[in-house]
Amino acid sequence: MSSSQRLTRKEIKHDIQQDEFVATVGRGVDYAAHHTKTILLAVGAVAVAGALAFGARAWLQARAADANAALAEAVRVAEAPIDAAAPKPNDPRTPSFASEGERRQRAKALLEQVKQEHPRTEAAAVADLYLAGIALEEGDAGTARQLWQAYVAQHDEGMLAAAARMSLLRLDREQGRAEQVAEELRGMLDDAARPLPEDVVLFELAQTLAQLGKAEEAKPLYQRLVDEFPRSPYRSAAEREIGPSGDPRIAGL
Repeated sequence: MSSSQRLTRKEIKHDIQQDEFVATVGRGVDYAAHHTKTILLAVGAVAVAGALAFGARAWLQARAADANAALAEAVRVAEAPIDAAAPKPNDPRTPSFASEGERRQRAKALLEQVKQEHPRTEAAAVADLYLAGIALEEGDAGTARQLWQAYVAQHDEGMLAAAARMSLLRLDREQGRAEQVAEELRGMLDDAARPLPEDVVLFELAQTLAQLGKAEEAKPLYQRLVDEFPRSPYRSAAEREIGPSGDPRIAGL
């Protein structure tokens, strides 16, 4: 997966919720509450409800753990090094592959397996983000777009949702919709509830304007990023774009 499209690989804490199972437990508790005729039965119903709730949490936790373990294995493969001389594709701890193509195919199979065996989990949703990157590498921009859009539709906030939005913006830009991307980013810059961090919006807007040949409009955005966000991971790139003469270079994407 290319550096411009690859998503962050930091460990993610998953808040897993399985609506159908929880709803079933809720209906059972509701039934008990409305059909209790004695204090003894009421106490018994509360105890049963507590046991069911504990069982639900335990079941969900076990399900999430299995899904996350499967995802971790797939990610380990997706990020495995290339070692044409001595590949170890079946090494469970430190796999390596003879070529990027072999690594990609193995990772794709494992990610699809996560989706098939652990549907409606956060691990399956994250697997889709990796699959989007693989689809793009294989030249299937349509599938990549669908997967990113589906994730954003279901996840309003969070680091991965922001990464998916960035991937969509960059894809639009690469497919000749830079003017549209610029307008969208300008709207984000004016919106306090923007879905991306402000330094990210500044950098992406400057990059887009530079691609459109609007270097003079890009320059103050790069400068603002440098001045207002000294700890931004984009600061060094912005400084390079400004250049020693103070004129931003046209950014190659």
